[in-house]
Amino acid sequence: MTRSILRAFVLLTGLSAACIPLLADGGTLQFRKAAGPFTVTLFTAPVPLRAGVGDFSVLVQDEQDNALVDGSVTIQLSKADERDIVAKATTAQATNKLLYAARVELPSAGKWEVRVQVRREGLAGSASGGISVLSEEPPVVTYWLYFAVVPVGILLFVLNQWLKRKQRRRKGDASTGA
Repeated sequence: MTRSILRAFVLLTGLSAACIPLLADGGTLQFRKAAGPFTVTLFTAPVPLRAGVGDFSVLVQDEQDNALVDGSVTIQLSKADERDIVAKATTAQATNKLLYAARVELPSAGKWEVRVQVRREGLAGSASGGISVLSEEPPVVTYWLYFAVVPVGILLFVLNQWLKRKQRRRKGDASTGA
């Protein structure tokens, strides 16, 4: 019975450690809007979006909802008390090649206005909307997993030694009782 509990504990610990959020193209849907002849969908990561480096991914579609990957996409962010930020989003920066991506440094929290401009073969369009940016997380919250590795390793070592000692005692009792 003890071995099955130990195996379940190790399995659950391993699965918990594997559940680290992955940063990839996509993230939270911020808006989907018509932009002239295009439909623009903006995603942001991390979830929730915080001050610091953020990933902005844009899906551009034509009237038939086909993804367009041969255009030019520019993302402009503005906030009342900050300087405007302009970033060129490209498919080269995206893992998912159906998206245009750009990494943007957001200097502060608050309500930001985002404008996505798309150009392709003489056609142009733009879509805009507001996004909320939360304040930066404290480093302890961001890196808690790294801090937890050492105590978990020590705990697993102590548990291992305790189980070995218990098993030795059981073997010793079995040999003296026979």
